[in-house]
Amino acid sequence: MTTTSTGPRALSSFSPSCSCTAVKTFGASGSTGGPGGPIPGSGIHVSQVNNTWIENMTAQHYKAGSGNGFYWTGVDGYWGNYLTAYDNGDYGVYAYDSQYGIFEHSYASGSPDSGFYIGQCNPCHAVITDVVSEYNLLGYSGSNSSGDLFLVNSNWWYAHDTDPLFMDPPVWMRIVTGLSAFVYPVFYVLLVISLFRGWNWIQLPSVIYATMIATITGVIVFGVEFFGEPEWITPNPVKFLAFNLPYVLIPILLLVRMRTPLPFARRF
Repeated sequence: MTTTSTGPRALSSFSPSCSCTAVKTFGASGSTGGPGGPIPGSGIHVSQVNNTWIENMTAQHYKAGSGNGFYWTGVDGYWGNYLTAYDNGDYGVYAYDSQYGIFEHSYASGSPDSGFYIGQCNPCHAVITDVVSEYNLLGYSGSNSSGDLFLVNSNWWYAHDTDPLFMDPPVWMRIVTGLSAFVYPVFYVLLVISLFRGWNWIQLPSVIYATMIATITGVIVFGVEFFGEPEWITPNPVKFLAFNLPYVLIPILLLVRMRTPLPFARRF
């Protein structure tokens, strides 16, 4: 489905151009475009139709050529809401050379490129929020995109079926992840240099850091996700431990290495 037209501008003045329930279309066994095979084109392609709203639709198996699930090009004002893009040939939910857009409450899976894409826009004036992108080559891609572009409240593959604390993080969890993103990297750089140069003064900062990380992750986070309220308990403990156990084991190894005030005066 391709539509072409022009219309008024501005994200804030959306009026829906398309709001409907999708009919899943299948092509056809072994032939391009026939029943059971890859379907040519994209599920929905919106070209130069401003202020376009698409919601409550599923696009799947559009795999012939550069098939996408939902595709906007040259649009000023777009909204994709409650969309599912599954097993398409290129991207799942895709906006190219478009501005003033929102992708929200949507799911993309099985794309050989990214599940969600906003690109070739500067400024983009766009938001991706409350989406899940899994089993794609990339969760999100944004080539040549900048200017007022935000990815918020979204989890790519890991959190939605494994880590409830990241799906809806409480304030204390936001503080912990903020420290990890913006404070600890300075220590990491100094630690790596110290390990190579043998700077003994790194011993005390290392003990403080390792104790904090092992305690926060091993006691607080693990305690909440295994023994806390039902809404915080991980539904996938094996996957959770695979991602998070290193946050306990590596600080413990660092504590062992830094167990004396002059850690580099001995081999180990």
